[in-house]
Amino acid sequence: MKQLLIFLLLTATFDCFGQGGKTKNDLTIVIIRHGEKYAAGSNLNCMGLNRALHIPAVINKQFGRPLLIYVPTVKTGAVTSQDRMLQTATPLAVTDSVAINSQFDETNTKSLAGYLKTQNGLQLVVWEHTNIPKLGQALGLGKDSLSWKGSDFDTIWIITFPNGRKHAPKLVKTAEGLNGLPNQCPTGQVLSRLTEPTPNDFTDAEVCVIGLADLRIKGMYLKRLPKPGNRFS
Repeated sequence: MKQLLIFLLLTATFDCFGQGGKTKNDLTIVIIRHGEKYAAGSNLNCMGLNRALHIPAVINKQFGRPLLIYVPTVKTGAVTSQDRMLQTATPLAVTDSVAINSQFDETNTKSLAGYLKTQNGLQLVVWEHTNIPKLGQALGLGKDSLSWKGSDFDTIWIITFPNGRKHAPKLVKTAEGLNGLPNQCPTGQVLSRLTEPTPNDFTDAEVCVIGLADLRIKGMYLKRLPKPGNRFS
């Protein structure tokens, strides 16, 4: 009798957790929109770039490291398009060393939803806002409650399946908290020092040209040149 009870207990434990200690309903899909963009073209603007650079800290703090990042397929050619999602995802992919899945077109939300349902753990989707509600619907969310404003770059959707993936998922909305970042690209900012560093502060004297500012290192001292063209004197 004792051995039978142990067998039943182990069987129930396996059914609840499955292999590797994972529960059947452990899939979490986090969906964000790309960062702010220029009115024309497909690139992020400087505010969007600043948002992308802050996203790793936001995602890691709220959710931890994603197992995979999804962006729409970038259309190549004379001019690329649909690349603002990839630009938004890149800092997180680099910071956390996470692979990017770009096999699904921006409008192919049904196939993406089907693929996501086969995954486990934390899956991060960086997508285009008019197609995010369609993705939510394809995942089983109610159509009437789904919308994403064109002015909204900050919302986060968290989709889970508490009753299993064959049942309706649960949607919770939160925010990145990154509105109001400067619309000035970090590569356009001028490096400066208020005091002259000591020789021990540097191992190699390197010179960078950043944005519109010419900089020089002379005697281990980084400062702005008074006149462009009078370089490295």
